[in-house]
Amino acid sequence: MLTKIGNFILKVMMFVVSKKSSLAPNKIAIYRFGSLGDSIVAMPALSVIKKRFPNAEIHVLCRSERKGLINYCDLLDSKSFQYIFDYSGLSTSEMRSKIKLEKYDLWIELPSSGVGFIHSFKKIIYLKSCDVKSISGHQTTPGNNVFLSKYYKKYFNFERETTRLLRSIDSIERNENNYFIEDYLFRDLSFFEEKNSKILDYDIYNEFLIFAPCSKKLAGMWPIEFWRELLRELQILGIKGIFIGSSDDSGYIDLVLDGFSINQFLSVAGKFDILQSAALIKKSRMAICVDSGPLHMSYALNKKLIAIFSARDYVNKWFPPENIGVTLRHNEECSPCFRDNCPINNTCMRNISVEMVLNEVKKEIYN
Repeated sequence: MLTKIGNFILKVMMFVVSKKSSLAPNKIAIYRFGSLGDSIVAMPALSVIKKRFPNAEIHVLCRSERKGLINYCDLLDSKSFQYIFDYSGLSTSEMRSKIKLEKYDLWIELPSSGVGFIHSFKKIIYLKSCDVKSISGHQTTPGNNVFLSKYYKKYFNFERETTRLLRSIDSIERNENNYFIEDYLFRDLSFFEEKNSKILDYDIYNEFLIFAPCSKKLAGMWPIEFWRELLRELQILGIKGIFIGSSDDSGYIDLVLDGFSINQFLSVAGKFDILQSAALIKKSRMAICVDSGPLHMSYALNKKLIAIFSARDYVNKWFPPENIGVTLRHNEECSPCFRDNCPINNTCMRNISVEMVLNEVKKEIYN
């Protein structure tokens, strides 16, 4: 109820501060905060806005927790938009000067999950001070509050983040199979595919699975011994695989792969950048991922995947589309906990068995 009241107030506020015009906007700014996963889930909303305003000059403005993280500057097809800019590291006054200079007719906010009412309220006032003519998109959503989580879990039906953002711009469409229509404007990867082909022997890895076993949160990790058991089963079936991740993930992946032949299972963690990894995902047969950036890249590239989710967050919120991904998640009484580290030995992840994952692999490979 509080969320609905807050969003009603924000909607009225945006209407009041926006200048009314019967003309279509000539210059539009779309703003999204976050890095890899946050950027990908908002891509379909960007696509809808582009189609809705075909003659407008559209600028995509993004910002991460810190400069250097992956965002739209790396991921988007640059031909789709006139300008893509990373605001990470700029001060509030520097950002205000830049926004004022552009003289935007319309600012469309694609708000992050858990953004509060006060933050949104202040942002609208800030944008008005930047001489933006019309403002839309601001909304508040339930945050990661452990004390309120049981209430939200019981009474609040969470949509996927992509669906929430499409709904925020009044654009929910379904195809003939009743799946949401989602268009991901991912950049062309042919350069990175060619780069990979000079490093990897595709005669050995002609058909392979992608594994992304590492999450930013330890509570989101599937146990090493489960990964190793899965690999032993896949080895018997003659299935090959490539592990992707950052340099921070390489130690964990080395433990998973200890004793396995590199002609069967290979790690490029820390050796391939994010776009090389995306090119690998595109070439693979399917991906098996925990909740991570590669999971979101997989469905954005229309690749079948098995998503292994902990119960630390709300059901459905970060899930892949139903028609692309199979999601494995075991609910627990303590869910959602929002913990980075689980005090009960990652019980929710340990309740997702190797057999469950293996069965899904077999369905994809042999059906």
